[in-house]
Amino acid sequence: MKTQLLLVTFAALMLIGAPVCAQPTEADVGAPQGAVAPPPGQDWQKFDRELLISSVDTMRAVMQVPAAAVVIVHREEGVVFANGFGELPGADKAGANTRFSIGPASEVFTAVAILRLVEQGEVELDAPVTRYLPGVKFTPEPASPITVRQLLHHRAGLSTAQGDVFDVGGLVAPEVSGVPGAAGAASRLDYALLGLVVEASVEGPVGAWMEAEVFGPLGMTSSALAPSGEPVAAGHQYVYGWTVAREVGQDPRFGPAMFAESSADDLGAMLLAMLRTMKPVEVVEEKEAARGRRRVRRRAGEDAEEEVVAVEPVVSAGSVEAMLTAWEGAEEGEAMGWTRERVNGELVVSRSGATATHSVAIALLPERDMGVVVLTNVNSFGGFAPRTIQRAVVELLITRTSTVFPFAEFALRLCLGILLLTGLVDVPRQLWRWRRNQFVRRVSLGGKRTARLVVALVVPVAAVVGAVWWAPMHLGALAEQQPDLVLALALAPPLWLVRGVLKAINDAWEERARRLQEEGLEGGLELL
Repeated sequence: MKTQLLLVTFAALMLIGAPVCAQPTEADVGAPQGAVAPPPGQDWQKFDRELLISSVDTMRAVMQVPAAAVVIVHREEGVVFANGFGELPGADKAGANTRFSIGPASEVFTAVAILRLVEQGEVELDAPVTRYLPGVKFTPEPASPITVRQLLHHRAGLSTAQGDVFDVGGLVAPEVSGVPGAAGAASRLDYALLGLVVEASVEGPVGAWMEAEVFGPLGMTSSALAPSGEPVAAGHQYVYGWTVAREVGQDPRFGPAMFAESSADDLGAMLLAMLRTMKPVEVVEEKEAARGRRRVRRRAGEDAEEEVVAVEPVVSAGSVEAMLTAWEGAEEGEAMGWTRERVNGELVVSRSGATATHSVAIALLPERDMGVVVLTNVNSFGGFAPRTIQRAVVELLITRTSTVFPFAEFALRLCLGILLLTGLVDVPRQLWRWRRNQFVRRVSLGGKRTARLVVALVVPVAAVVGAVWWAPMHLGALAEQQPDLVLALALAPPLWLVRGVLKAINDAWEERARRLQEEGLEGGLELL
């Protein structure tokens, strides 16, 4: 009965979230079934901005995201959408220029910095990293030197567990748990070490160098490669679907891997620059501007000139192509700071993920000349919330309809909370029944109850083993980033295991007692 109640509750929650899955625009009313809007670049001026804003705001509310920022860029049209959603402390509204901690997207900044140094002749991609960091001693010493290129592609074989701990000492003696060059899990030590390579290769402070060589030329005024001390959107953590404000300390040495800061505006400027570096827009004039040289072009068939937002590229087209290419030219896989994959047949180069208080999703769609940035101030698992918003806005722009399902993470966390609460409530009740049954230990269960007991034993154990085996990071780091999930996975399985055993024993004993009582009554009636 309780299991059925849980399933009904879950189904009801799914239905509550369903209305936000598909939100057609006015253009869809009366349109033929399956009608698709013109592809990006041909009809941008006609997209429904209000629908986009309302859809993102609805998803943000459903996913319990306190604040978010979204920027969409197109190679030809520039910035086509930039907006903030939600409130910040002090009743300030979030904006596209609000600074966030950008989690794994920090790797993009670090990769650009390394490739900039490569073009300046300061760093060689295939050189051993110990050339630039002679004080680093790998343990155990790898059979072949770990190169800068391997670090960029997460192919160095470094320990993922040590990389999740954010221990500065780990940068002095990084643990090697795999074979350099072979496929393996990504360690945050990779980009933490690359940050040290940047530091060792530039003159003066890294922050000043990044400002002069990367952020400044692109007009990125709210970005830093490590925690800067500047105000960022207040971080939050999920507690079984709802959010609570929380501050978590950040190790600046892991800034290049995890704790860089930026705004959606700034990241949009970087994506736009990358798109235009790969496929330059036609320009007729260059003008001096406050931050670099701005380009001006004339739109086809029009007399009016238009200023192009992107300025001089900070790395060449060849470097951008290399950065977006997977290891050894594979169609899919880890690129330099990016993940390259095919989604529904379309190339998507992206980076998403979460810190303990923020989550991010940035993506380039090279075949559509598009870039999308979504930043949020909540620890959505694996960046689910920003990736969901990102997918929705792309679908709305391309097809005028969104079919994403933003309720999944909230429903999962809520169900885990319900399972944990049910276990906490029902185990004492089963113990009370067991005490009333005089702590019986041996009883015949029968076929059905034996099967149920096996399920009660196997499922919780499998849940724990699966969580440990498939955890995307070290359990200590997972506990810091997703405390509600770890608490539920740590307590709910053993509680349900104990509950299952006690319930099977209690039910069997009480049924036996009831049967004996009924047989005794029947025997007494026969004697009368």
